Amino acid sequence: MAFNEVLFSTSISYGSTFTVSRNVKVVKLPSGNREATARWSRSLRMYNVQNGIRSLADLHTVRDFYIMRGGPLNGFRFKDWTDFTTSASHVGTPATTDVLIGTGDNATKTFQLRKIYTDSVAADEYRVITKPVSGTVLAAVNEITTTAFTVDTTTGLITFTSAPGDGLSVKAGFEFDVPVVFGSELEEGLEIDYSAFDAGTIPAIPIVEIPAPDPLAGSFFFGGAANLGILGGDVTISLGTGRVINFTVDGASHKIKLPDATDLPTGGPYFYLSNDDGAELVTVADATAAAIGTIAAGATKIVLLAYDLNGDKAWILA
Repeated sequence: MAFNEVLFSTSISYGSTFTVSRNVKVVKLPSGNREATARWSRSLRMYNVQNGIRSLADLHTVRDFYIMRGGPLNGFRFKDWTDFTTSASHVGTPATTDVLIGTGDNATKTFQLRKIYTDSVAADEYRVITKPVSGTVLAAVNEITTTAFTVDTTTGLITFTSAPGDGLSVKAGFEFDVPVVFGSELEEGLEIDYSAFDAGTIPAIPIVEIPAPDPLAGSFFFGGAANLGILGGDVTISLGTGRVINFTVDGASHKIKLPDATDLPTGGPYFYLSNDDGAELVTVADATAAAIGTIAAGATKIVLLAYDLNGDKAWILA
Protein backbone atom coordinates (compact mmCIF):
# COMPACT_ATOMS: atom_id res chain seq x y z
CA MET A 1 0.00 0.00 0.00
CA ALA A 2 1.16 3.51 -0.80
CA PHE A 3 -0.33 6.92 -0.18
CA ASN A 4 -1.09 9.18 -3.15
CA GLU A 5 -0.94 12.86 -2.25
CA VAL A 6 -4.02 13.68 -4.30
CA LEU A 7 -7.32 15.15 -3.13
CA PHE A 8 -10.64 13.46 -3.88
CA SER A 9 -13.08 15.78 -5.67
CA THR A 10 -14.33 18.28 -3.09
CA SER A 11 -17.56 18.92 -4.99
CA ILE A 12 -18.43 15.22 -4.75
CA SER A 13 -17.26 14.86 -1.14
CA TYR A 14 -19.55 17.77 -0.23
CA GLY A 15 -22.52 15.46 -0.74
CA SER A 16 -21.15 12.56 1.30
CA THR A 17 -22.65 10.97 4.39
CA PHE A 18 -20.49 10.82 7.49
CA THR A 19 -20.06 8.24 10.24
CA VAL A 20 -17.79 8.41 13.28
CA SER A 21 -17.12 5.25 15.28
CA ARG A 22 -15.33 4.35 18.49
CA ASN A 23 -15.77 0.57 18.11
CA VAL A 24 -17.20 0.02 21.56
CA LYS A 25 -18.10 -3.57 22.44
CA VAL A 26 -21.29 -3.66 24.52
CA VAL A 27 -22.32 -6.80 26.41
CA LYS A 28 -25.81 -6.92 27.92
CA LEU A 29 -25.83 -8.99 31.11
CA PRO A 30 -28.71 -11.20 32.31
CA SER A 31 -29.22 -8.74 35.18
CA GLY A 32 -30.04 -5.99 32.71
CA ASN A 33 -26.75 -4.20 33.28
CA ARG A 34 -24.29 -3.57 30.47
CA GLU A 35 -20.54 -3.80 30.13
CA ALA A 36 -18.86 -1.57 27.56
CA THR A 37 -15.25 -1.78 26.38
CA ALA A 38 -13.53 0.59 23.96
CA ARG A 39 -11.52 -1.34 21.38
CA TRP A 40 -9.96 1.77 19.83
CA SER A 41 -8.18 4.62 21.59
CA ARG A 42 -9.31 7.09 18.90
CA SER A 43 -12.36 7.81 16.80
CA LEU A 44 -12.41 6.52 13.23
CA ARG A 45 -14.29 8.26 10.44
CA MET A 46 -16.12 6.68 7.50
CA TYR A 47 -17.83 8.23 4.49
CA ASN A 48 -20.12 7.27 1.62
CA VAL A 49 -19.89 9.63 -1.34
CA GLN A 50 -22.70 8.07 -3.38
CA ASN A 51 -25.00 11.06 -2.80
CA GLY A 52 -22.32 13.44 -4.07
CA ILE A 53 -22.65 12.12 -7.62
CA ARG A 54 -24.97 14.54 -9.42
CA SER A 55 -24.06 13.92 -13.04
CA LEU A 56 -22.58 11.41 -15.43
CA ALA A 57 -19.37 13.45 -15.35
CA ASP A 58 -19.19 12.98 -11.55
CA LEU A 59 -19.68 9.25 -12.00
CA HIS A 60 -16.80 9.12 -14.48
CA THR A 61 -14.65 11.19 -12.12
CA VAL A 62 -15.14 8.64 -9.34
CA ARG A 63 -14.56 5.72 -11.68
CA ASP A 64 -11.29 7.17 -12.99
CA PHE A 65 -10.14 8.11 -9.49
CA TYR A 66 -10.85 4.57 -8.28
CA ILE A 67 -8.84 3.10 -11.17
CA MET A 68 -5.86 5.40 -10.59
CA ARG A 69 -5.76 4.63 -6.88
CA GLY A 70 -5.67 0.92 -7.61
CA GLY A 71 -9.08 0.53 -5.97
CA PRO A 72 -8.63 0.07 -2.19
CA LEU A 73 -4.87 -0.38 -2.64
CA ASN A 74 -3.62 3.16 -2.17
CA GLY A 75 -4.66 5.98 0.13
CA PHE A 76 -5.58 9.54 -0.79
CA ARG A 77 -6.71 12.85 0.70
CA PHE A 78 -10.35 13.58 1.47
CA LYS A 79 -12.01 16.79 2.69
CA ASP A 80 -14.48 16.16 5.49
CA TRP A 81 -16.83 19.12 5.19
CA THR A 82 -18.04 18.60 8.77
CA ASP A 83 -14.54 18.84 10.28
CA PHE A 84 -11.62 20.35 8.38
CA THR A 85 -10.08 23.05 10.59
CA THR A 86 -8.72 23.38 14.13
CA SER A 87 -11.27 26.02 15.10
CA ALA A 88 -13.74 25.21 17.86
CA SER A 89 -16.55 25.00 15.29
CA HIS A 90 -14.47 22.55 13.20
CA VAL A 91 -15.24 24.50 10.03
CA GLY A 92 -14.26 28.07 10.93
CA THR A 93 -11.10 30.01 10.17
CA PRO A 94 -8.09 28.62 12.07
CA ALA A 95 -6.10 30.81 14.47
CA THR A 96 -2.48 30.63 15.60
CA THR A 97 -3.38 29.51 19.14
CA ASP A 98 -6.06 26.91 18.36
CA VAL A 99 -4.21 23.83 19.64
CA LEU A 100 -1.33 23.20 22.01
CA ILE A 101 0.98 20.88 20.06
CA GLY A 102 3.86 20.77 22.53
CA THR A 103 6.07 22.47 25.08
CA GLY A 104 9.50 23.88 24.32
CA ASP A 105 12.65 22.39 25.86
CA ASN A 106 15.40 24.48 24.21
CA ALA A 107 16.27 21.50 22.00
CA THR A 108 13.22 20.16 20.15
CA LYS A 109 12.45 21.93 16.87
CA THR A 110 9.94 19.51 15.30
CA PHE A 111 6.41 18.90 16.57
CA GLN A 112 3.48 16.82 15.31
CA LEU A 113 0.37 18.76 14.34
CA ARG A 114 -2.81 17.66 16.08
CA LYS A 115 -6.36 18.72 16.81
CA ILE A 116 -8.20 18.75 20.13
CA TYR A 117 -11.77 17.69 20.89
CA THR A 118 -12.99 18.83 24.27
CA ASP A 119 -15.98 19.42 26.50
CA SER A 120 -16.56 20.19 30.17
CA VAL A 121 -16.96 16.56 31.30
CA ALA A 122 -14.74 14.03 29.52
CA ALA A 123 -10.98 14.06 29.09
CA ASP A 124 -9.73 15.84 25.97
CA GLU A 125 -9.18 13.74 22.85
CA TYR A 126 -6.25 14.64 20.65
CA ARG A 127 -6.21 13.65 16.99
CA VAL A 128 -2.90 13.37 15.16
CA ILE A 129 -3.06 15.34 11.90
CA THR A 130 -0.79 14.09 9.13
CA LYS A 131 -2.30 15.89 6.13
CA PRO A 132 -2.45 19.66 6.76
CA VAL A 133 -3.49 21.81 3.81
CA SER A 134 -0.57 23.66 2.27
CA GLY A 135 -0.47 27.38 3.05
CA THR A 136 -2.95 27.23 5.94
CA VAL A 137 -0.69 26.42 8.90
CA LEU A 138 -0.28 29.15 11.53
CA ALA A 139 1.85 28.89 14.66
CA ALA A 140 2.65 30.69 17.91
CA VAL A 141 5.34 30.24 20.54
CA ASN A 142 4.49 31.53 24.02
CA GLU A 143 1.26 32.99 22.48
CA ILE A 144 3.32 35.10 20.03
CA THR A 145 2.69 34.45 16.34
CA THR A 146 5.71 33.29 14.36
CA THR A 147 6.41 32.47 10.73
CA ALA A 148 9.86 30.98 11.39
CA PHE A 149 8.91 27.41 10.59
CA THR A 150 8.39 24.92 7.79
CA VAL A 151 5.67 22.28 7.45
CA ASP A 152 5.76 18.85 5.86
CA THR A 153 2.24 18.52 4.47
CA THR A 154 2.71 14.77 3.92
CA THR A 155 3.41 13.98 7.60
CA GLY A 156 2.01 16.91 9.58
CA LEU A 157 5.39 17.71 11.13
CA ILE A 158 6.15 21.37 11.79
CA THR A 159 9.79 22.37 12.24
CA PHE A 160 10.79 25.69 13.78
CA THR A 161 13.93 27.54 12.75
CA SER A 162 14.97 27.76 16.41
CA ALA A 163 13.94 25.41 19.19
CA PRO A 164 11.22 26.98 21.39
CA GLY A 165 12.49 27.91 24.84
CA ASP A 166 12.16 25.68 27.87
CA GLY A 167 8.57 25.56 29.12
CA LEU A 168 7.17 27.79 26.36
CA SER A 169 3.86 26.76 24.82
CA VAL A 170 3.88 25.75 21.14
CA LYS A 171 0.51 26.21 19.42
CA ALA A 172 -0.85 25.94 15.90
CA GLY A 173 -3.96 26.32 13.78
CA PHE A 174 -4.62 25.02 10.27
CA GLU A 175 -6.92 23.33 7.79
CA PHE A 176 -6.44 19.64 7.08
CA ASP A 177 -7.52 16.72 4.91
CA VAL A 178 -8.29 13.19 6.09
CA PRO A 179 -6.06 10.32 4.88
CA VAL A 180 -8.48 7.71 3.53
CA VAL A 181 -8.79 4.64 1.33
CA PHE A 182 -11.70 3.07 -0.54
CA GLY A 183 -13.57 0.70 1.78
CA SER A 184 -13.12 -3.07 1.77
CA GLU A 185 -16.56 -3.40 0.18
CA LEU A 186 -14.94 -2.23 -3.06
CA GLU A 187 -12.13 -4.78 -3.04
CA GLU A 188 -13.85 -6.83 -5.74
CA GLY A 189 -14.75 -3.85 -7.88
CA LEU A 190 -16.68 -0.60 -8.26
CA GLU A 191 -20.21 -1.35 -9.47
CA ILE A 192 -21.60 1.16 -11.97
CA ASP A 193 -25.18 0.98 -13.21
CA TYR A 194 -25.91 2.62 -16.57
CA SER A 195 -29.65 2.18 -16.23
CA ALA A 196 -30.63 5.02 -18.54
CA PHE A 197 -29.22 6.87 -21.50
CA ASP A 198 -26.62 9.46 -20.45
CA ALA A 199 -27.18 8.62 -16.78
CA GLY A 200 -25.93 6.13 -14.24
CA THR A 201 -25.55 5.34 -10.57
CA ILE A 202 -23.07 3.71 -8.20
CA PRO A 203 -24.88 1.85 -5.39
CA ALA A 204 -22.29 2.64 -2.70
CA ILE A 205 -18.87 4.27 -2.51
CA PRO A 206 -17.53 3.69 1.02
CA ILE A 207 -14.39 5.54 2.05
CA VAL A 208 -12.64 4.96 5.39
CA GLU A 209 -10.07 6.93 7.34
CA ILE A 210 -6.56 5.53 7.61
CA PRO A 211 -5.85 5.77 11.34
CA ALA A 212 -2.71 7.64 12.36
CA PRO A 213 0.05 5.33 13.56
CA ASP A 214 0.70 5.02 17.26
CA PRO A 215 2.98 7.98 18.09
CA LEU A 216 5.23 5.68 20.09
CA ALA A 217 6.30 3.65 17.06
CA GLY A 218 7.79 6.54 15.13
CA SER A 219 9.24 8.67 17.90
CA PHE A 220 10.37 6.47 20.78
CA PHE A 221 13.83 4.95 20.85
CA PHE A 222 13.38 1.68 22.75
CA GLY A 223 16.97 1.38 23.88
CA GLY A 224 20.08 3.36 24.50
CA ALA A 225 21.33 5.31 27.45
CA ALA A 226 22.43 8.83 28.26
CA ASN A 227 24.52 10.42 30.97
CA LEU A 228 23.36 13.95 31.63
CA GLY A 229 26.45 14.70 33.69
CA ILE A 230 26.14 17.25 36.47
CA LEU A 231 22.75 18.98 36.53
CA GLY A 232 23.43 22.67 36.89
CA GLY A 233 19.72 23.49 36.54
CA ASP A 234 16.41 22.05 35.43
CA VAL A 235 16.57 19.76 32.38
CA THR A 236 13.88 18.37 30.05
CA ILE A 237 14.30 14.87 28.62
CA SER A 238 12.66 13.60 25.45
CA LEU A 239 11.68 10.19 24.12
CA GLY A 240 14.87 10.14 22.08
CA THR A 241 17.17 10.83 25.00
CA GLY A 242 17.43 7.13 25.82
CA ARG A 243 15.76 4.71 28.18
CA VAL A 244 18.45 4.54 30.89
CA ILE A 245 19.49 7.99 32.07
CA ASN A 246 22.20 8.73 34.65
CA PHE A 247 23.05 12.04 36.28
CA THR A 248 24.46 13.83 39.31
CA VAL A 249 23.56 17.23 40.77
CA ASP A 250 25.62 20.29 41.63
CA GLY A 251 24.55 20.64 45.26
CA ALA A 252 21.11 22.18 44.72
CA SER A 253 17.80 20.48 44.06
CA HIS A 254 16.91 20.54 40.38
CA LYS A 255 14.08 19.17 38.27
CA ILE A 256 14.10 16.60 35.50
CA LYS A 257 11.06 17.36 33.37
CA LEU A 258 9.38 14.55 31.42
CA PRO A 259 7.91 14.82 27.88
CA ASP A 260 4.34 15.89 27.20
CA ALA A 261 2.31 12.71 27.73
CA THR A 262 -0.82 13.74 25.84
CA ASP A 263 -0.29 11.61 22.72
CA LEU A 264 1.75 8.82 24.30
CA PRO A 265 0.34 5.35 25.01
CA THR A 266 0.02 4.36 28.63
CA GLY A 267 2.28 1.72 30.13
CA GLY A 268 6.04 1.58 30.07
CA PRO A 269 8.60 1.64 31.42
CA TYR A 270 9.56 4.79 29.58
CA PHE A 271 12.71 5.70 31.53
CA TYR A 272 15.08 4.37 34.17
CA LEU A 273 16.36 7.44 36.00
CA SER A 274 19.49 6.87 38.08
CA ASN A 275 20.69 9.53 40.52
CA ASP A 276 24.42 8.81 40.86
CA ASP A 277 24.96 11.68 43.29
CA GLY A 278 26.20 10.80 46.74
CA ALA A 279 24.16 13.34 48.68
CA GLU A 280 21.57 15.34 46.74
CA LEU A 281 18.10 14.30 45.61
CA VAL A 282 16.47 15.39 42.35
CA THR A 283 12.84 16.25 41.63
CA VAL A 284 11.03 14.64 38.68
CA ALA A 285 8.27 16.75 37.10
CA ASP A 286 5.81 16.52 34.23
CA ALA A 287 5.90 18.77 31.15
CA THR A 288 4.16 21.57 33.08
CA ALA A 289 6.91 21.45 35.76
CA ALA A 290 4.51 19.96 38.33
CA ALA A 291 6.48 17.63 40.63
CA ILE A 292 5.54 13.95 40.60
CA GLY A 293 8.21 12.72 43.03
CA THR A 294 11.88 12.70 43.94
CA ILE A 295 14.85 10.40 43.43
CA ALA A 296 17.13 10.11 46.42
CA ALA A 297 20.91 10.11 46.16
CA GLY A 298 22.14 6.80 44.82
CA ALA A 299 18.63 5.60 43.88
CA THR A 300 17.08 4.53 40.58
CA LYS A 301 13.42 5.04 39.69
CA ILE A 302 11.24 3.77 36.84
CA VAL A 303 8.92 6.16 34.97
CA LEU A 304 5.55 4.77 33.83
CA LEU A 305 2.48 6.37 32.24
CA ALA A 306 -1.06 5.68 33.52
CA TYR A 307 -4.45 7.33 33.98
CA ASP A 308 -5.29 9.33 37.11
CA LEU A 309 -8.67 9.43 38.86
CA ASN A 310 -9.89 12.09 36.42
CA GLY A 311 -9.09 9.92 33.42
CA ASP A 312 -6.13 12.08 32.42
CA LYS A 313 -2.72 10.66 31.53
CA ALA A 314 -0.22 11.05 34.34
CA TRP A 315 3.41 10.10 34.82
CA ILE A 316 4.19 7.72 37.70
CA LEU A 317 7.54 7.42 39.45
CA ALA A 318 7.87 3.84 40.72
